[in-house]
Amino acid sequence: MRQDKKKLFVSIFIIFIMVSSTLGFILGFSSNDPINQQTEEYNGFEFTQHQTGRWLTQINGYQVALSNYPEDLENIPFPALLSINDLNSANKIYLTYDHNRSISLVLSELQFITPHLNKPLIQACTEDIKECEDLPLKKCDDATKTEKVIQLTLSNKTDSITYYDNCVLVEGENLLKPVDRLIWTLLGVMR
Repeated sequence: MRQDKKKLFVSIFIIFIMVSSTLGFILGFSSNDPINQQTEEYNGFEFTQHQTGRWLTQINGYQVALSNYPEDLENIPFPALLSINDLNSANKIYLTYDHNRSISLVLSELQFITPHLNKPLIQACTEDIKECEDLPLKKCDDATKTEKVIQLTLSNKTDSITYYDNCVLVEGENLLKPVDRLIWTLLGVMR
């Protein structure tokens, strides 16, 4: 019972952080100062570059503000079978990564995809460490049709996104570019 309360508290705290981050981005990027903004069009979407460097656009009534302009990500291949509908077909979607590595900026970018998912991203860990005692352990090997996994892996490999056996594996040296590629493509901005 106590463990369930602790898990509930951690889940509520994570949801609070996610919502706060999203609201902070939206409120922080609502400036209409045209002097400090550059506007571009990509694939029928109008993008405004905010003075912070982030690229803003509207998708289905939601403002999305990511670090990378879509055209700059075209060299990162995207798996043909992966779509937002495929993720939404699952009962659960786990977002898993090594909690020993700091990827807070990458995690804040992923918050822009949550309004387009049928269910919340469930935080998970790839390693059994103290910081993860209240989180599920998930890796690509654990993915099923009903429980999809998005695994973020920092590596020396070239930025990549692969999709196999119901798992989205995002790899790279800093993950920001492949995660932005993932988001822009799932939201229909990129093909």
